[in-house]
Amino acid sequence: MKALAARKDLKKSYTQQQKIEEKPEEMPASTPKAEKSVHSHLAAEAKAALAASEDFSSVQLKKDNKVVPNAEFVPYKGQGETMLLQIKGRRMCQTRLVEPSPSSVNSGDAYVALNGSEVVVWQGQYANVIERSRSAEIGSMIVQKKDMGCKKARRVTLVEEEKVTSANMGNKLFWRMLGSDQPLKAKPAGPPEEDEEYEASINDMNLVWEVNDKTSELVPVEKFWGHPLKYDVLDDQNKVLVFNFNNHECYVYNGRNAPFYTRRVGLKLAKDMWDEQSATRPKWTIFGRQNQNMETICFREKFLNWPDKSRLIKAEPEGKNKNKKKVNANDDHLKLSTDVENNFDSFAMAKWPLQEPNLELEGTFLGRGRSYYDAAERRQYEIETLSIQFWHVTDLDIAELPEREFGQFYSENTFVIRWKYKVSLTGKTLKGAPSKHVAVGRERWAYFFWHGSDSKAADQGISALMTVELDEEKGPQIRVEQGQEDATFLNLWKGKMAIHKGRRGQSRSSQNRLYFVKGECPEEACAVQVTCGADSLRSRGCFILITQASKAFIWQGNGLPEHKKAVAQALQERWNDLKSLSVSVEREGSESEDFRRAVGGLDSGEFAFDLEVPSNSLRLYHMTSVSGEFHVEEVACPYLSEDVPNTLSFNQSDLYSVEQPGKQGIDFA
Repeated sequence: MKALAARKDLKKSYTQQQKIEEKPEEMPASTPKAEKSVHSHLAAEAKAALAASEDFSSVQLKKDNKVVPNAEFVPYKGQGETMLLQIKGRRMCQTRLVEPSPSSVNSGDAYVALNGSEVVVWQGQYANVIERSRSAEIGSMIVQKKDMGCKKARRVTLVEEEKVTSANMGNKLFWRMLGSDQPLKAKPAGPPEEDEEYEASINDMNLVWEVNDKTSELVPVEKFWGHPLKYDVLDDQNKVLVFNFNNHECYVYNGRNAPFYTRRVGLKLAKDMWDEQSATRPKWTIFGRQNQNMETICFREKFLNWPDKSRLIKAEPEGKNKNKKKVNANDDHLKLSTDVENNFDSFAMAKWPLQEPNLELEGTFLGRGRSYYDAAERRQYEIETLSIQFWHVTDLDIAELPEREFGQFYSENTFVIRWKYKVSLTGKTLKGAPSKHVAVGRERWAYFFWHGSDSKAADQGISALMTVELDEEKGPQIRVEQGQEDATFLNLWKGKMAIHKGRRGQSRSSQNRLYFVKGECPEEACAVQVTCGADSLRSRGCFILITQASKAFIWQGNGLPEHKKAVAQALQERWNDLKSLSVSVEREGSESEDFRRAVGGLDSGEFAFDLEVPSNSLRLYHMTSVSGEFHVEEVACPYLSEDVPNTLSFNQSDLYSVEQPGKQGIDFA
């Protein structure tokens, strides 16, 4: 520090130096001064527009002169106006527009209230399952398709009367839409027979006219006048029809190819007819147009057999591709629809192993319902049936059947089965002997709902709904169609299952009955009733004939495998219909006179084809090339057994139920 203080070249103060700015050169007088602004990059016209100030308060915009023709004839009410649909009935459930007021609501029916932004499904306490299911489906469809003018609706509000509380917002909304500030109590339900009487009376008010544009008249369609409507009345796409439902709904239906002149005439005639009684008709009624393929759900519900066109496969109309460019067949890079890649090995297909049915429930394989051995893990599963409950389901009620009727099914009915079972796990020693250690599993439940081939769609829906209601244990639910019973289902009845024609409760003793013996082992024996006649017999099959005189015959074909005789023997010992009868065995070609007379006549030698007993099983293959590649997959028999030759394993309906177009390959063993 002393050395620095002694230095003379260091300054002790700071003097600021002033910067001398040079004046810029003056630009020529002709060059304008550059503007410094955020809009300096804009054109002069844009700057002038930004600088201008206009008063738009006095400017009036012109109205759009575009007018939508016949916009007032939409088949629903405007935004904010409430419509109330009543769903009522059993066999022919009807959906009708009723007055949107509390007086229209009763506890025996279901309702759908909508006003363009809200959709409320209200189900009465005593509404049947058909009405509940249909109302929920209608409400869901309205929201999904934005139907009936409900473009602002986002969800369906479901209200069940028996579960309503004072704080239920959906119930409050429903009554508010009907003009009541407070929730009200619905009127009591009518008697049980009221639904059928309602269906008959409401269909009497169905009025249908056809528009005749030549005479400018409405001609009544007598076939559907006062009758339940069917989709057949809409088959002609060139017609214009007028429908009047109970004088509350009137629709002008325009076919897709109907001339515009006919449409105008039909609309004018229907409007004039509708206006004749406008003074006495309430304001909540509807008059509107329905164009083909754009029908509202309220209109579609008036028809018993309205098809779901989204699932139909239609052929392409002829001449549609006439104007398209022709494909040059010599172009190698183009792939035609007939060019199918066939890399399939038919010799490998012949060696495909048979796959026995193996039902899987709750992550556990059950095999045929008795036991299952897992070879990979060397584990043995033993299935034990603890109890079975059997219900007969109708549109009126559900009845639990006694044990003597277990396994007795009818082609026109539906049934629900509750199977309680238990799975025990064991294993095998290295030498293959059963292990001494057994792990007993928990109790399990499974529900089957069986549909007869001739059962009504309503009964099938009821059985599915009742299965859900009965399933308190939340077990798996399996749908079983007649003819598609698997080995586990057949095993439930231990050789006494029978499928009869008709409905339960009908008299069967007044006629001869012929049954086909189905199943590949005695525990899975099943008798299926077929037409009683010689045409129903098959040389590789076994049949049971029960006559009016309380006699029974077991008919065996020449090509019948030996194990099928044990299946028929199981039915003879366990089936109640055969226990008390005297049974005689008939061989093909040497039938007795009593048997020939019972089947309606059997010419000597008619079935003596000398068919040999097959050594292999009958197999069915489905072949298709829709994807452009030839593909084959086996259609497995649901009760196939790889230990014995399986015969008559498929029905003719199995050929028709597969996806079309396609071909079937059958290996007759």
